[in-house]
Amino acid sequence: MRSKLIALFFVLIALCGGLYWVWTLHRAEAPVASDPSIKFALVEAADRDFDGAPALALTFSQPLDAGKHYEKFIQVFEMPPRNESEAQAHRASNEANDGGDADEYSSSRRAISTKVSTDDADTDSQTGKVVNGAWVVGENPRLLFFPHIKPQTRYVVQVQPTLAAKNLSTLGAEARYSILTAAVAPAYYFASRGMVLPAKQNGGLPVVTVNIPEVD
Repeated sequence: MRSKLIALFFVLIALCGGLYWVWTLHRAEAPVASDPSIKFALVEAADRDFDGAPALALTFSQPLDAGKHYEKFIQVFEMPPRNESEAQAHRASNEANDGGDADEYSSSRRAISTKVSTDDADTDSQTGKVVNGAWVVGENPRLLFFPHIKPQTRYVVQVQPTLAAKNLSTLGAEARYSILTAAVAPAYYFASRGMVLPAKQNGGLPVVTVNIPEVD
């Protein structure tokens, strides 16, 4: 009788553990719910990393639909330098300076000289060049990323008032941001941790460069 009670006790423990694991998994996979009491708005624009590369990032107050395309609602303009100091910074960011090995791209990035503005003079895009690309909803569905941008470059982002959240609520007003992206320290590293080179062939090793045109 005692052995049966002990066996039943362990069965109950295992059952409780299994139920807790299922509940935890369901909670982790549950989508971020929108709060109808919160108005859909563009909270912030910034220069962030996305998948190890620089990207423009927009933060919203409500989750977005990852299955939608947002290019027709958001335009990105690459702006020319407004003065000589900006021009020098832009040229310096694209020159081949002294570099070093890097295990991760993000370790080479210096979060300096990043500026965000909503002033009318800064967000005027008339002299800018339209940048083609795709906006990507992040793991946090309130974040929207525009990857493959240049360092130390000023961009103007224009968001249309018809852009909608996942709950179909719209912004209702146009939003404009001017973003001066951060500098990126020159770096280079091997694209893989190991590679077999065929005999009598000189194909070279794949190298990823950041802010460096080539590596010998």
